[in-house]
Amino acid sequence: MTLPVIDYRKHRAGRQSLVEYWRLVRLTIGTAVFNAVRIGHKMVLALGPVRPLEMDRLVVVGFGGIGNHILLLPALSAIKNAHPHVLLHLAAASQICADLMAEDPNVDECSVLDPGWLRSFRLCLKAGRMLAAIHPSAVLVAAGADPVRGSVMTMLSHASIRVGEDWRGRAMFYTHAAPVDPNLSELRRNIRLAGLVGGGEGPGRPCLMLKDEEKNSARRLMHDLTGGKTAKILGVHAGSSSEQSWKRWGLDRFIATVRIVLDRTDMAAVFFLGPDETDLKQSIESARLARTSVFPCLNGIRVAAALIGCCDLFLSNDSGLRHLASAQGLPTITVFGPTSEIKNATDNASDAIIVEDVVQCRPCHYTRWFLACGNSMPCLTRVSPERVAEAVVKTLSDQ
Repeated sequence: MTLPVIDYRKHRAGRQSLVEYWRLVRLTIGTAVFNAVRIGHKMVLALGPVRPLEMDRLVVVGFGGIGNHILLLPALSAIKNAHPHVLLHLAAASQICADLMAEDPNVDECSVLDPGWLRSFRLCLKAGRMLAAIHPSAVLVAAGADPVRGSVMTMLSHASIRVGEDWRGRAMFYTHAAPVDPNLSELRRNIRLAGLVGGGEGPGRPCLMLKDEEKNSARRLMHDLTGGKTAKILGVHAGSSSEQSWKRWGLDRFIATVRIVLDRTDMAAVFFLGPDETDLKQSIESARLARTSVFPCLNGIRVAAALIGCCDLFLSNDSGLRHLASAQGLPTITVFGPTSEIKNATDNASDAIIVEDVVQCRPCHYTRWFLACGNSMPCLTRVSPERVAEAVVKTLSDQ
């Protein structure tokens, strides 16, 4: 049976259209002002001396959540391989991300920068002053960050080398900029930015480094969770951050999928819950799934990462925990809805992607049609548990 094509880009609510027109007016005025400043700034740069590409302290400004920081790892490696003498300081977007990245061998220093600079110019100015206190000779803003606020923040840091992405000439204060390419993954865009400061290609995919004691402790914990009675373990993440709950496929669908997988295989399942998802625990336990455990990730992100590494296969939404699994070489199966599987690609050959092809308005994240469906999200609801369970079983049989 042929399914009808769904495209909510053709159905716009009147109120939503008015909001978009007002945004367009603000964008037009803002563009005129920034273009005037940009042209003047380019003239000043043309009259001034050329800055040599010399660095002694490079600050990399992280963007987004756990997944975005994981996708930054190959770029950090490329920079450190090309400039081993440079002190690399990572300004992470949250304490969780800082805890995760601080042990990476390519990171010499790590701090937390209030991510509010992406939404408020007042906080953007404050972030610029915080960066200036580090005394960087170069600042690199990760791919995906707002080019206007990012370039202003780097200018306030007094760094002579300022690197980031440009979109339609809005990154006026970067000295080295790469245009946004929607056909490239965020991972590749970060590596391209690293190339502007002399970094090479770096590794093909992110690689998360964990200590031996962290891995050994996780193995003992996983043995306690599963009873050590099964050879294969399926890790499951059915949630996401509360700010991005629209990425969730749905707990009921994950439970139905796990039930099918457990009926067809002898695997055990472990549901991982983030700090914003502990309310899901009771629903999972009430489903009375066989050979299933629940692990709330409340003891630190590195503990959760090490425990995820003990799994043989990981099933999730497009979430940060999915990137933790992929960065440790685990095969992953991800249900994508409003977000883009191209942008969030991990370059892990064993990753499987499940999307609903007949919904042509997806991916709508970062577009003017974002959730134009009014949160009905057929791109997620039309994906059946049976289809996902078949992908899990097939991936398991291919191992």
